[in-house]
Amino acid sequence: MKKYLFRNKYGIIPIKKIIHMLDKWGFRDTPVDKDGLYGGLVLPLPQAHFLYRLSHISLISGTYGMYRGYYDLAMVPIGIYFTSINYWKYPKATSIRRYVDISYVILSFTYQHTRTMYAENMIPYWGFILMAFLCYPLGRYFKNENAWIGTFFHSGCHIFSNIANIIIYSGEIP
Repeated sequence: MKKYLFRNKYGIIPIKKIIHMLDKWGFRDTPVDKDGLYGGLVLPLPQAHFLYRLSHISLISGTYGMYRGYYDLAMVPIGIYFTSINYWKYPKATSIRRYVDISYVILSFTYQHTRTMYAENMIPYWGFILMAFLCYPLGRYFKNENAWIGTFFHSGCHIFSNIANIIIYSGEIP
């Protein structure tokens, strides 16, 4: 049975075709080990370094939060920046750095959600947060098919959540 990534108006695009395109563009995949890891890492180093560089976008939304005067909320993306770059420089599967990163994301999201409960831009904020949340399980699922596809979906977590932060910081927060 073929696995498919998505449908378009011309039919269904098989994952194998997308993997072939990525390979042609230089995004070579590394085969996964029997334990589902890449030599003890959750992703191969090229994909991990891609996410390491992408983690720097948290500084944009953090700086914008500071500019708008939401100093406590700005600590959310700035803290995520530090935990993300610390983890993605060498993403070992059984590392305390991984659990610190995940824990900080969960705790800071909980704080930010509680603090911005009645914010002016809450509806569009939640639209982008939901897109970020959807990217995580899709990244985990497709990582086993191709590490680059999984990485691109995980990138959506970073991109959409930082867009959401900018949206929420742009309005009035009581």
